[in-house]
Amino acid sequence: MARMARMARVLKDIFSIANGEFILDSRANGGGVIAFRAFWSSCIIFFLAILLYEIINPASKLCFSFNELRKSTHENFEWFGAIYVAIYVALYSRFSSQWSYLAQVYNQIMQSVAELPDNSSFTDPPLSSWAISLNLNRKREVYAIWMAGFIADAMEMHLARKGIFSECVHSMFEMKGVKEAFLDGGDENKKDFDDFYTWYHNR
Repeated sequence: MARMARMARVLKDIFSIANGEFILDSRANGGGVIAFRAFWSSCIIFFLAILLYEIINPASKLCFSFNELRKSTHENFEWFGAIYVAIYVALYSRFSSQWSYLAQVYNQIMQSVAELPDNSSFTDPPLSSWAISLNLNRKREVYAIWMAGFIADAMEMHLARKGIFSECVHSMFEMKGVKEAFLDGGDENKKDFDDFYTWYHNR
């Protein structure tokens, strides 16, 4: 079981390097990152395709030749363009859908909060009625968990440091109960929280 777990981690690391996902550890997802990842992955796939082509080509010799590599690359360079376009479109489509999802969730949260009575905000003291106060406190707890879930999604999609989303995440963390709900998610969430605040205050 331990060997399988190690193998899974190794394969995950290899895949992360091959698809350029490692850059997302330091950069928010976006157009520039997508272009880099598409170029990086295209280079890897293109040269693997060239290697496979040379291996199965009966006219090729099974020994490395830089001149043959240049020749084969030149003759088949149109492959690179096709690979790049396919990868870029796939990455951008995923980015666009993730952005739309986060924006939709944020709008739902804000719309729901806006429909609360004026005196039921996260910072105002509870109403004098015990029953009403209990209900509002429960709503605050639910909203805190909802916002913590939004933040977790933003970080998982590498969009928490992107433009307007970074301000949304920061403002939500400042709301009562949100940080606590997020940190309840475990050590990974604590690391994400520390990394985000370090980045936010040093940007």
